[in-house]
Amino acid sequence: MKKWKINSLSFKFTIMCIIFTVIMISMSGIMTFISQTNIYRNQRQSDIRNITEYLKLLMEQEGEETVAYQKYYLKHYNEINIPCNVTEYRSYKKRFNELFQKKYPDKVLGTDIRLDELDEELQNVYYTYKHLYWLFVFEKARSAYGIPYTYYMVPTGEKDEVTYMIDAVREPRKNDEKYINLGITVPQDVNTHSKMWEAWNMGVSPEGYDTYDNDFGHTYAYYSPLVINGETMGVVAADVDVASVNHEIVVNSIEQMAWVAAVMVVCVCVFVFLLNRRYLARLIRLANHVNDYRIKRDISIAENISAEIVGKDELAELSLATSSMIYSIEDYIDSLERTQRELADTKDHVSVMTEIANKDALTGLRNKTAYDNEVKRLEWMIDDGTARFGIAMIDLNFLKRINDTYGHEQGNVAIKNLCRIVCTIFAHSPVFRIGGDEFVVILENGDYDDIELLLMDFNQKLEEYAKDDLLEPWERISAAIGYAIYDKFIDHRVDNVFKRADKAMYQNKKNMKAVREN
Repeated sequence: MKKWKINSLSFKFTIMCIIFTVIMISMSGIMTFISQTNIYRNQRQSDIRNITEYLKLLMEQEGEETVAYQKYYLKHYNEINIPCNVTEYRSYKKRFNELFQKKYPDKVLGTDIRLDELDEELQNVYYTYKHLYWLFVFEKARSAYGIPYTYYMVPTGEKDEVTYMIDAVREPRKNDEKYINLGITVPQDVNTHSKMWEAWNMGVSPEGYDTYDNDFGHTYAYYSPLVINGETMGVVAADVDVASVNHEIVVNSIEQMAWVAAVMVVCVCVFVFLLNRRYLARLIRLANHVNDYRIKRDISIAENISAEIVGKDELAELSLATSSMIYSIEDYIDSLERTQRELADTKDHVSVMTEIANKDALTGLRNKTAYDNEVKRLEWMIDDGTARFGIAMIDLNFLKRINDTYGHEQGNVAIKNLCRIVCTIFAHSPVFRIGGDEFVVILENGDYDDIELLLMDFNQKLEEYAKDDLLEPWERISAAIGYAIYDKFIDHRVDNVFKRADKAMYQNKKNMKAVREN
């Protein structure tokens, strides 16, 4: 075997490749460590952004109830006793409901009587339960994200002073360690917590974070102002320690760098040896042919590659395979173009058939098949815990009488008239015709929130039709409606909501019949 000379190009090329590889692997290990550290830091910063926005959204959704809770808390927190070891809030909620029913039978909170009209005992019980609810929400969010600290605070109006209303880290009272210390008021230096004061003063989440050292280490804090009815009520905050990086990142980076460096050095040496010994020149020619094919797409290049094959080694096989591959690519491209044209035609056909299968021919609404598909979507949301919907059932009255008396064409006119009313009233929700005279509305968006108003609009519209003497008898339509709102505590499936809505609809139909007979 011919020995390498120190001054030979092969020797120098090999040494340069090994040194370059070692340097690149070392830099790669360092960059991996830095990258993982930055990813960890950015993730933690993202976590506290997400958690504060999430908690703020939950509090804003309760609107005036949150406002009332905050006013009561700031005035009466010394009267609220919450055990440090409490593990649930539902028993407190149950106690409130039982006491409310006892003191105010046959009344509905928020409809017949307001919170501020309750007696002092009931208000204390209610706001104790409410504070426990928010405490557990903040604690669970903190645990889910692995965040050291989540809290909600309200400036007192005194210089740089805030009151911690909700604190996910329970601190016992100094005089009675059995209960949680509520209403902790501390100074919040404007220089150290400038972003917090910016969130409070501006009413919007600031760009960036407050950074300071505390019991959790070097800490980043992020703030989201709680704004209800245009008024900033307080600031939701979360803290996270981003200085300490998981020890495994360091260990894994070093181990990966060492192993990859060793393997790469050996591989490069072997590769350079073989490349210079037997393959470099032939491989360069083959690469040039492949590049020419990439540029020119000339199939004759495959013939040139086949003509230059020498011997029966791996490179010869590669050259032969490359030549065959070029032929195959040409055939495949032709086949692919044909397949794409056929697939486009098939896709258009499937799209048309899918639309037909899901569309009611008479009204143009989505049909029973489309409704069944919508039910699957709602079932997924129930399983994910994100479901927020209701179902309204609508049934056209006297369709058989119209068909028998005036004919099926007039019956179809009645169905279409009801369809227009339903689609107009429930404009923000999907509507389905699931039977001859039965319609279903999946209450979502604004329709979910305004169902009672929409119900009144629906009935009023039917009354207008009934009183319009210019309309034909089959045009003065009558319909019964009933609805049900999904309740995660009693509804396990969409069918449970459907049955409650169906029952409400038939009760409405029964009531309408009783009115007519009287």
